[in-house]
Amino acid sequence: MYQQSRRHCIDSRWFTYTVLPVDLREISSLSKQLKLIEQSLDYNLPTFFLSECVLIYMSLENSTNLLSYITQTFFSCFFPNFEQINMFDRFGQIMYDNLKQRCCHLLDIQACKTKQTQCERFLNTNFQQTQCISLNDYYKEHVDVKEKQRLDKIDGGLDEKELLV
Repeated sequence: MYQQSRRHCIDSRWFTYTVLPVDLREISSLSKQLKLIEQSLDYNLPTFFLSECVLIYMSLENSTNLLSYITQTFFSCFFPNFEQINMFDRFGQIMYDNLKQRCCHLLDIQACKTKQTQCERFLNTNFQQTQCISLNDYYKEHVDVKEKQRLDKIDGGLDEKELLV
């Protein structure tokens, strides 16, 4: 069984992160994995969950169960979710068709229809607040000019930059 924990110091504060092998569709499996590290896990401390293109591949039932379990189990958590939105625009349909041809099924595509549906997925599972920002908006609003120039020097900058206009 693979389990990895590491401690990191940021601004004189120590943080522990742990990687656990688990099928997130199986809440009982997740619960068992968490019990293995319970001696170093405080459910009352703020907990950071990071997800990148995970929930969209799960059924609505499975993703709802996972998010509900998290809000029921952890007192305070932060859940950055890097995932597709606008899956019903032309670019989203091309991506969907391309993945479908490769037998990669996007089972929870409805939750990725818009920013609003993405936020509703979290609010419906008892997260107190949500915020959704597109890569385009983030790039425009939060990346300073020097960083944009630096990115442009790296292999021509962002892929598909014309999609960010």
